Amino acid sequence: VDFGDDVEGDVSQEEGVEVRADLRESVGRVASDLRRALDEAPRGEATRSGVRVALCGAPNAGKSSLLNALARRDAAIVSATPGTTRDVVEVSLELGGLPAFVSDT
Repeated sequence: VDFGDDVEGDVSQEEGVEVRADLRESVGRVASDLRRALDEAPRGEATRSGVRVALCGAPNAGKSSLLNALARRDAAIVSATPGTTRDVVEVSLELGGLPAFVSDT
């Protein structure tokens, strides 16, 4: 289809170059924003849902003592007798500015 030179909406070659440059810039900004959002997605999820941390190790390695220190209270029993933590003890707290759920196993 051949539209004449007088068709409304035609742009000159110079205007076309400008339009394409503006379009490339806009698409570049959107692509950059999307990359940043994808890069930050894991931190965003951790910020919303929190992180889960399990303290694992040999009996009497200090897991319950570490949990109590992180919680700043006596949340788990600490004893010289190995195997006193029979059930998982979980404490909600903030680690590095993120909500965290720390479990003593």
